[in-house]
Amino acid sequence: MSESSSGVPAGMYPDPENPAQLRYWDGNSWGSPGSVAPTPPPPSQTQQPEPNIQQSNTPAGWYADPENPTQRRYWDGIQWTSSVEQPAPTALPPVVATPPQVAVVTQRRSNSLAPWALVLSIFIGLPGLILGFIALKQINTAGLGPDGRDIESGRGLAKAAIIVPIVVVSLAVLIVGVVFALGTVVKSSFNNTSTCISSGVDC
Repeated sequence: MSESSSGVPAGMYPDPENPAQLRYWDGNSWGSPGSVAPTPPPPSQTQQPEPNIQQSNTPAGWYADPENPTQRRYWDGIQWTSSVEQPAPTALPPVVATPPQVAVVTQRRSNSLAPWALVLSIFIGLPGLILGFIALKQINTAGLGPDGRDIESGRGLAKAAIIVPIVVVSLAVLIVGVVFALGTVVKSSFNNTSTCISSGVDC
């Protein structure tokens, strides 16, 4: 194989001067007698950085920090930055103040007719009874306060003014009835006695 040969790739071939051995052909010329194919350089020992998938797939924004998942770190689209965002503190529910319970007291006023109705019922009767009904109607018309009590006081007096004449009349009727019955008995007994005396009969 002459040096003018072309198209022959580099490699070990029979030496044209001594076919019993091989000689290196570099593609253009023969090497020195006894030469061998050069040793290829070893691969580089420098560690290449691993490709970051996030560089092409994840847009810029705030994401969970790979070093501390409890916080977020800003990713600028190419790499992680030093900007971190601390988690917001958990908001406590608002404390609603309960207003104090205020006792509602009804502003009461006295019914002016109820006392007079009772007095008239005791001494006169019928006028007090009528006035008691009028006073009780006024108290019912005034209604109840927030605490459930009458706005106008005097309900008891008005009821007493109604009850007293009824009781007095009832007692009077009862007394009259008893007196009449006793009078009838006494009169009958007296008549019997008079008859016995006049006739001389021992009764």
